[in-house]
Amino acid sequence: MSKLRLGVAREIITPEVGGRLYGYAPDDRSETVNDDLRATAFYFSQGDVKALMITADVCLIHDEIDLEIRNLIEEKFAVSKDACMLSATHTHSGPCTSKNAGWGEIDREYCDKIFIPKILSAVKNAIDNAREVTMAVGRGECYAAVNRRSMMYDNHVGLGQNPWGVMDPKMTILAFNDSNGDSYANMIHYACHETSAGRNPEITRDWSGYMTDRLEFVSKGMTAFFNGPEGDIGPRTSRGTTVGALNRVIESDIPGAAVPVKTYNDVAEVGHVAACDAMKIYNSIFDFHDVNLKVSSKDINIPLKKLIPLEEAEAIYEKFKDGTENTMGMFCNYAQNVIEAYKNGYKEKEHFTFRQTIIKIGNVVFASFPYEPFSEIGLRIAKEFKNAAVLSLSNTNGTHGYFLTQEATVRAGYERDVFRYQSTQSYADDSDWHILTQTVEHIKELNS
Repeated sequence: MSKLRLGVAREIITPEVGGRLYGYAPDDRSETVNDDLRATAFYFSQGDVKALMITADVCLIHDEIDLEIRNLIEEKFAVSKDACMLSATHTHSGPCTSKNAGWGEIDREYCDKIFIPKILSAVKNAIDNAREVTMAVGRGECYAAVNRRSMMYDNHVGLGQNPWGVMDPKMTILAFNDSNGDSYANMIHYACHETSAGRNPEITRDWSGYMTDRLEFVSKGMTAFFNGPEGDIGPRTSRGTTVGALNRVIESDIPGAAVPVKTYNDVAEVGHVAACDAMKIYNSIFDFHDVNLKVSSKDINIPLKKLIPLEEAEAIYEKFKDGTENTMGMFCNYAQNVIEAYKNGYKEKEHFTFRQTIIKIGNVVFASFPYEPFSEIGLRIAKEFKNAAVLSLSNTNGTHGYFLTQEATVRAGYERDVFRYQSTQSYADDSDWHILTQTVEHIKELNS
């Protein structure tokens, strides 16, 4: 078997100031840049096997943009779109590369002018920079994140911190050295929403920027972040929230305090915790060796519920017909779609199908999901493999909202609402079992 070759390249994808931001409301606009957004491409090849893993500092990448990019990659660079993973880091302080009722439309001008050309440029440069590498893996724990489905006294589920909720603390770092033994590149896998900057007018990579910058500075290898199952996981700020603030000034409540105000920078706070843990894990890495590359793609089928009754859809529409922002807009759009489905003789579907890509590098397996899966789903998949590190990637090769565990579907809450009302036909309550079993079988087939 020939040696693994890797090429890495990066492009700046920061939008112009004044453009719409995606993540909180339809018409939030940027006023300044805190730190530049990036797209980083990892091109792997070994013999006839080729694969691409791209991570971009945006919230989500809509299916139409994702497929356009991967089709162009296949056309221009002869890498199959099914061997390509295009992931969003999920910063809520970036441009509109996705769309959804309640969150706004795609910024097509930005995508055409900056996003798509820069990603293609990064891919070309990565392919041109390919060289023989060895790989080592480090794994440890990081508690920069916390389960965010906070249980209130009135049995309501809100966005906060739930310290007893499921949360996977594992952080995994893949380190690559070139043939001279010098550091060439690093990939960090961890699961956490990028919301520590909160709803603000500043463009930022959020907390992961501190982590990647620190490891890149120390290691001298280009470093990028790939987000794991972060559907119910948020940044663990010291103020007890998972939606923070880039610069939040709060008047001191201590009488006679020498400093009249305190400034809390949640991005730096969470980012420094993640950076310290990443450095600790990286410094434990020593066993660099040759590894093999495998790639597979397969259709995954998720069962759907039948349409809700027309009367129920009409009642939802009447309640939310004036809604435009966030879930209010989503409820209104959902009801309209169901009503139109009844009018137009919509033929119900049994399944929603997405194409899953698996990339195995040595004993590390990356599995793509066009969702924000709950942490438990990634843990249950990984549990089935004792001799491999299985790393699930959220918001990869498209986006279809949150993907819940069956237990979470019985409670109200933001994520449950998106899971249930984003599509005309809702997913079945036990969809987690279906996505788990099919993903496990897909990985086993690749290993056989």
